[in-house]
Amino acid sequence: MALSSGRHCREGRYVRIRAIVGVSLIAIICVLFTINLGVLGETVSKVVTLTIPAALKTEVDPVSLFFAIGPDASPSDTGTVQIEVCVNAPPTSFSIALVSSTAGLDFSYRLLGIGEDAVPILATVSLHSLPSLGCTNYVLDLTVTVDPVVPAGIYQDDIQLQFQIFGIIRTYVLHIETTVLPRSPDVDAGPDQTVNEGDVVAFTSSFYDPDAGESYTIAWDFGDEPGAGGTLTPTHTYVDNGTYIVTLTVTDSGGRSGQDALTVTVNDLGPTAHVESFPPVTPLLVLAVNAAEEVVFDASDSTSSPDAIFSYEWDWDYGGLAAFTPSGDTGEMGIHAFPEAGTYTVAMRVTDDDGSTDIAMLDVIVNPVTMVEPSLATPEVALGGGAVVSELTIDELYIHHQAIMVSQFHLVSREAPEQTSSPVIHFPFDEGSGEVAYNEIDKLFGREPVLKGMLSQVEWIEGEPVRGNAFALSLGEDGYVGISADRRMSFLWNQDFTLELWVRTTDASSERALVRRQRSDGGPLYGLNLFAGIPLFYLSTAVDTYAMVKGHETIVDGTWHHIACMRDAGALKLYLDGNLVDELLPEARIAGAGGSDLSSQEPTYLGGLGEAGEPMGGLVDAFYYIGEPIEFQMRLRDETGTPLTDARPLLLFIRYDNAGQQVESGFIGQLTHNPDEEQYAYSLDTSTYEEGMYDFFLVPGDGSQERLRIMLLEIG
Repeated sequence: MALSSGRHCREGRYVRIRAIVGVSLIAIICVLFTINLGVLGETVSKVVTLTIPAALKTEVDPVSLFFAIGPDASPSDTGTVQIEVCVNAPPTSFSIALVSSTAGLDFSYRLLGIGEDAVPILATVSLHSLPSLGCTNYVLDLTVTVDPVVPAGIYQDDIQLQFQIFGIIRTYVLHIETTVLPRSPDVDAGPDQTVNEGDVVAFTSSFYDPDAGESYTIAWDFGDEPGAGGTLTPTHTYVDNGTYIVTLTVTDSGGRSGQDALTVTVNDLGPTAHVESFPPVTPLLVLAVNAAEEVVFDASDSTSSPDAIFSYEWDWDYGGLAAFTPSGDTGEMGIHAFPEAGTYTVAMRVTDDDGSTDIAMLDVIVNPVTMVEPSLATPEVALGGGAVVSELTIDELYIHHQAIMVSQFHLVSREAPEQTSSPVIHFPFDEGSGEVAYNEIDKLFGREPVLKGMLSQVEWIEGEPVRGNAFALSLGEDGYVGISADRRMSFLWNQDFTLELWVRTTDASSERALVRRQRSDGGPLYGLNLFAGIPLFYLSTAVDTYAMVKGHETIVDGTWHHIACMRDAGALKLYLDGNLVDELLPEARIAGAGGSDLSSQEPTYLGGLGEAGEPMGGLVDAFYYIGEPIEFQMRLRDETGTPLTDARPLLLFIRYDNAGQQVESGFIGQLTHNPDEEQYAYSLDTSTYEEGMYDFFLVPGDGSQERLRIMLLEIG
C-alpha cells in the first residue's frame, strides 16, 4: 500500500479514507490498493475509514517562581514561564486561575502569542483558545503587584494552569513565593499654605508604614531654618515674605526615610501709614488752616510688623500714587506752612526695612489769611471799673496740711480756739512797721524766720485788729504781700489742707484777690477772691480746668470775717465765720488736691489783681453778673488788612459746673455786621443764664475759632 498526500491517485482512480478522531475529520487521502483478481487482472479502488486517537502533549517550565519586591523602588515584579503545547486536534482550551492568594498581592499575566494586554488572575477561571496544530511554544509573563498596606514578609501563593482537548486534561500548579522587602514611611507633609509674614503657621502632617515594630525619627526643614523634630504638628513663624519649601522627613529604625514637601507662600504685609495733624482734629482726614500758618503733622501712629519702619517721607502737595514727590522732609513729625490758599493733599510715605511702602493722606484746606480781633465791648462794666476802691484789710493767715475741725478754727474772737491745731504757716501781721512780715511758726521753734512776706503798697493799721493783735495790714487799692516760694505753701495731690484768713472790707469792686498762687508756667494754681464782696475759692485740676466753691452773701460791711478754704477727704469746702457755705463732694471727681500736686516754684501773693489785672490769675477773661449784657465784637480782615464784610461769624457756648465738668453747650446766634464800626457784633442777654463758667466761641467761618472764657456770677 502506498500513501499519497494528494487527492488523486496516479492511475486516475481514488478511494476515500476517513480518519475519525472523536468526531473530527482529520484528512482525506488516496490509498491505492492493487488486488490481483486472477484471470481478470483488475485493480479495484475502495474507500476505507481509519480511526486515529487524539493526542495532547504539554510542558511548563518552571513550576515555581520567586519574586522579590522592594516597594520603595517598584511595587511590582515580573517572572516568565515557558509553555510548549503539542496537539493534533486543535484548538486547545487553556485556563488560568488563583488557587490560593494573599490579600494585598495582585497577580496578572500576559500569554504572548495570544494577546499583549495584561489580564488579572482571579479566583475565577480565565479561558483562552489555542488554535495551533502541532507543537507551539508560548511565553507566560506573570506580574505580582504589592498593595501599600502589605507589610514586609514572605508570602506563598498558587496559580493553576490547565490545558484540555476532548477530555484530555493537563493541569499544573505554579507555586509563587513573594518576598516583600521593608519600605520607607509614606509621608504626607500636609497641604500648601498661604499666610502673612509674622503669622504663626500650624502644620498638620501624617505618615504611614505597614511594617510593624519600627520606631521613627521626625525632622522638619521650614525653608528658612531647620525646625524642631519629634512632632507631626509643629508651628513656625516666618518673619519675612517669600516662598518657602517645607520638607518633612520621617526615618524608621531601619534607616529608611520617607519625605514629602509643601509650599508656604508668605505675603508681605507691608507697613500701614497713618498721618494726622498735631494736635489732631476731627474728622482726622480734613484739616483747615490759614495761609502761612505753620502746621505740625504726626505720623508716629504708623505701624509695621514684623518688619521695622525704615523711613518717613513727606509730600506737601500730593498728586496721586504715581506722582509722590518727596519734599526732602523726613521723620515721624513733619512741619510745613502753606504759602497760598487752596486745597492740598498732604501725603506721608512710610517704607519698611524690606522696601514695602504705604501712603497715608490728609486733606488740608488752606484759607486766606483772616485777621480776627475778638473783644468784649464793656468789660469795664463787668469788672466794676467805675467803682471807688475802698479799704481791704487782712490779718491772721494760717496754713494747715490737714483738714481741721470747726472747733480748731481761729475765729474772729479774742479767745483761743476750743481745740488746738498744728499750722505749718502763721502770718499774724503784727509787725506794725517795715516792709517784711514773718512766719510765726519759724519763731516758735526758735529758728531764724525763713519764710517772709515782702510788702508792697500796703499800710499798717492800728486800732481794731483781731484776737488782740496790735496791728492789721491794709492792702489799699493795689497793695500786696509776696510770700516767697516755700513747700509749706504747696499741697500734694492727695493731701488735705486748710487755709484760714481774716478779712475786713468796704470794697464792693467786682474782684479783689485775697490769695493767689500761679503755676510755674504762669497759669492759675489756686486762689481766694472776693467778687462784690462774695468769697470764691478755686483750684486747678489740670491745665485749663478747675474746681471752685463760692459763698452766697457779701461781706462788704466793714467788720472782720473769718474765711476758711478746705480740702477734706476729696471734698472741697468753703466756710464763712465758721459756717459751711459751699461744698463740692468727692462725687464731683475732685481727685486729690486737684488732680495733681498744687505745687509751684512761684511766690504766693496776698492781694493785688495779678499780672496785668487778669481775673482769677488769668483763668477767665472777664466776669459778668447775671442780668448784665455781654457785648461781643469781632473785626475780620484779610491778609491785606482789608475789612471783610461778607462773613457769617457764629457765637457758640459751653457751660461748666463748679467741678469744671461740661454740662451744656449749643449755638447762640450769628453776629451781625456794623459797617460804621467795620466789625461784627452780638449782644447777649444773660438774664436767663445760670451761674457758672462759660466758654464763648466766636467762629468766623474760615475754620478757626476764638474763645472768650467768662464767669457769670449771681449776686443776691
